[in-house]
Amino acid sequence: MLDLLDQAIKQVCPTDGVSVGRKEDKQTWRIDFKDGVTQEQVDAAYEVLDNFDINAKDPIEERIKEYGTPAEQLERIIENGLDAEIKRVSEIKARIPK
Repeated sequence: MLDLLDQAIKQVCPTDGVSVGRKEDKQTWRIDFKDGVTQEQVDAAYEVLDNFDINAKDPIEERIKEYGTPAEQLERIIENGLDAEIKRVSEIKARIPK
C-alpha cells in the first residue's frame, strides 16, 4: 500500500519518497520533497496524503484473487469457452476498477 501512496503523491509533486509511522496516525506520516518544489505541489501532495486510505484494498490484488490461478482460468476456458472467460474477466474489471 505504501507504493500506491508514493506513486499517487509523485503524480502531483516531485519527492524522494514517503514514510508511514503509525498507520492510524497520519501525523506520523512524512513526505520527503525534492529541492525546488513549489508550494502548490506541496499542497497537492498533502491533499493526496490526507485523502489516502491506507486500509483500502489494492484493486490489482483484488482482481488477481478474482481471476483465480492460471490453472483455474485454463480449466474455465476449457469447460466454458474463451468467450465466457473474456466476459467474466470484463465483469471483474467493471466491478473492481483500477
